[in-house]
Amino acid sequence: MVTALLDRLATVRGFAQFELGRRGFDVVAFYRAQMQNPQSPESIVGMGEVGSPEDTKRVEPYLRAADERMRIAAVHAIDRLGSDRRASLLISALRDPAPAVSKAARRVLVRKPQGIDFLAVLSVFQEEARSNVRRNSFQVLTAASKWPWLRYSLIAASDADPEIRADVLGQIDLWKSAWNRSFVEPTAQELAEIQSAVNSLDDELRANVLDRIGFFLGSVGRPIT
Repeated sequence: MVTALLDRLATVRGFAQFELGRRGFDVVAFYRAQMQNPQSPESIVGMGEVGSPEDTKRVEPYLRAADERMRIAAVHAIDRLGSDRRASLLISALRDPAPAVSKAARRVLVRKPQGIDFLAVLSVFQEEARSNVRRNSFQVLTAASKWPWLRYSLIAASDADPEIRADVLGQIDLWKSAWNRSFVEPTAQELAEIQSAVNSLDDELRANVLDRIGFFLGSVGRPIT
């Protein structure tokens, strides 16, 4: 049954982890030993399934493995282990040269945005030339709280990628529809940052944006123009 700990199916691994643990087998020690030279992605994923935050240091090196399957496994394991370095490591993984790895990092960050440094994600969005990385990082930015979410969307509105621009307008409409789900008022600084982001838009886009949300912004402060 020990070999089932490395099965490709999570349900099979989960049953083996439970049953072997019930019999007194040290499942955590098994996976920790595997981390010295893992032969499959399942070794890394399994470490994430049964380990503790301290095991992040055992998994982290595989974010730089040559095999992208191992890097994807490391992304999922780091997400599961939940150390205080989870978010920063996953933000770095957004820059991975393999689209599948960047996508995996985006998915887990959006699903669980706790602890994210959104300014670091914004840096990824603004610095990276690859469109897939910028799309993934923008999706993470949309997981920010009410007012930063709007600001980041406005910053991205002038992006050269037409897919991102279209996504931004969709996000602005989502922001408008979610208006009443949070009654948090913007700070003076947040309003100033939003005004600055609006000012950076070209005339046509600015008019489009203000037509969508100008009323809402005016209701919480001086009208945005």
